[in-house]
Amino acid sequence: MDRLREFLSLHELCTSDGLLPLLIFACILVVILLAFFRRHSNEIEWYRNYTQTLIDMHPDMVWLKDCDGVVLACNAPLASLYSMSVRDIIGKTDFDLVDSEIADAFREGDRKAIEAGLPTRREEKFVTKSGECQFFETIKSPMYDKKGKLIGILGMARNVTATRQAEIALQSSEQLFSTAFKLSPGPMAISLPEDGTIIDVNEAFVRVSGYNRDELIGRNRKQLQSWDDNAQFVECYRQLKTQGFVRDFEASFRKRNGEIALGLVSAQLVDIDSQERILWFTRDITEQRQAENALRNSQRKYSTVFHLSPNALLLTLETDGRPVEINAAFVNLCEADCHELEWKADFLSTIFATPGITRDYSEHLRRKGLLLNTEADILTMRGARRTCQVSAKRIATDDASHILWSFQDVTETKRAENALRVSEVKFSAAFRASPDAVVITRTGDGRIIDLNDGMVRLSGFQRDELIGQSPLQLNFWVNLSEQEAFIAGVREHGRVRDQEVNLRAKDGSIQFVLMSAEVFSIDGELHTLSVIHDITQRRLAEIELKNANSRLSVLSARLLEAQEAERRNLARELHDEIGQSLTAQKMALEGLGIRSGDPRLHDQIENITEITDRILNQVRQISLDLRPPQLDDLGLVAAIRWNVSQQSAIA
Repeated sequence: MDRLREFLSLHELCTSDGLLPLLIFACILVVILLAFFRRHSNEIEWYRNYTQTLIDMHPDMVWLKDCDGVVLACNAPLASLYSMSVRDIIGKTDFDLVDSEIADAFREGDRKAIEAGLPTRREEKFVTKSGECQFFETIKSPMYDKKGKLIGILGMARNVTATRQAEIALQSSEQLFSTAFKLSPGPMAISLPEDGTIIDVNEAFVRVSGYNRDELIGRNRKQLQSWDDNAQFVECYRQLKTQGFVRDFEASFRKRNGEIALGLVSAQLVDIDSQERILWFTRDITEQRQAENALRNSQRKYSTVFHLSPNALLLTLETDGRPVEINAAFVNLCEADCHELEWKADFLSTIFATPGITRDYSEHLRRKGLLLNTEADILTMRGARRTCQVSAKRIATDDASHILWSFQDVTETKRAENALRVSEVKFSAAFRASPDAVVITRTGDGRIIDLNDGMVRLSGFQRDELIGQSPLQLNFWVNLSEQEAFIAGVREHGRVRDQEVNLRAKDGSIQFVLMSAEVFSIDGELHTLSVIHDITQRRLAEIELKNANSRLSVLSARLLEAQEAERRNLARELHDEIGQSLTAQKMALEGLGIRSGDPRLHDQIENITEITDRILNQVRQISLDLRPPQLDDLGLVAAIRWNVSQQSAIA
């Protein structure tokens, strides 16, 4: 450039000397310009080669495109991606190299970099000719000349497919973990290892503990006083720190309402977001301790959240239903060993007892994405039929879609429900057909919620007049003291047997009944079942019999009095009239014997006198037996003593 300026100065000098100097200057200028452009062409070529060398030496893919998207330069890694040579790529656009959809995405990235005016970073997806999907992290920067005019786009790309796949696998694992954590029917929690502060719980933990979620998060076991025995926690925590996990540690826990529950605790140290956490799982064994020994033994084998679940869990591919993973509970449910289960497509069709149900469930999951608590029967490998509550969730990932299945065995529960249903049918039949009055009332307020026809007949009210009313409102009780005693007995002992009370019917008549009652629970609310046996007829008959007995007693007393009076009169007549007559006859006979001089007559008179004397003694004795004089003169005790002495003398 300095030489060009010198020659331009020379041009100014030569213009004043005429045409010849000007011609000479022009020739010299042409020679200089040819030398100048040859030199700069060499420099441009050198810079082009230097730039291409830098591009070729870069391990990542590098390319340069003009404003129209035409490739001006690229390196071997980029050419290898397209399975082409560098020379074949130069001069082509994205639309010449890939399909329009991907090309549009590439051009959109170029446009955003141009709009930003700065290097921009983004992730782009590329499908090779073999159909392999790869991911690239690209940096695109707009190129400008010295005047600020856009001259092209410089791009660099690095293959991050392996990193992306690792991230997808991690995301899938975390999603599976989250799903198993939330769907688990058993209480689960995640806490800090330092002080046990709770950082997350599932719905089962909230339900069993009685706390709401806000009351649990951020608090530890000391604040909640959740462990009933601190020594159990110390031992459990020692095992956890020593082994890194705890399996089926039996402990007692205190709920929010103070109730103590027994559970099996499993815990494991896990890494969450590069930080150590404790994953807790608790299974309530308070009521089923004996029945769940085998299940607890199986739970000791679990090492992850998936295998800690007491429900049978199965993970399958959505495309063909092929099993990906099962837990020990699922193996137990199928009554099989792992090698006996065929890990083939449409695996669940061999498990469900109902043909076609797998297809219906899969269609439901495709539409809704979630299946909750659907009852279905499965067939075990031993041919047994088990009833399960089936839940499933569709889990979609970038590489594949999975379905997480949960099976809860409710066979025994269904049997218990069926037995309860049969019992309720029997109770209902007995309730309706009972000849006695049967009524069910709420224990709290005494209102009638159900009754049989016997109660309608006894009370005289119609069914609609009784439902929702209390006995006090219906004025059933004749004596309030009987009502208070009956209610007190029910509340104190929970039952009353054959308490006799009087009840008032609708027409005002008094009914004599025997009432029995017992308290029981319906949906957690206390009710009282009362059986009323009508004994009115029997009681009236007893009263009539009692009155008849009373009248009979009066008649008997009167009869005895009449008998005594008759005895007294008879004894008096025997003693006073017959006795005196016999005495007079005896005296007359004795006087006749004295006056008679005939010995034979005298002997006859003596015999008659002796007979009369015996008759007189017998009359006196009969008179005494009929009515001893001591009875009237001295009373009953003296008369009895006299009679005893007489009998003793005779004996």
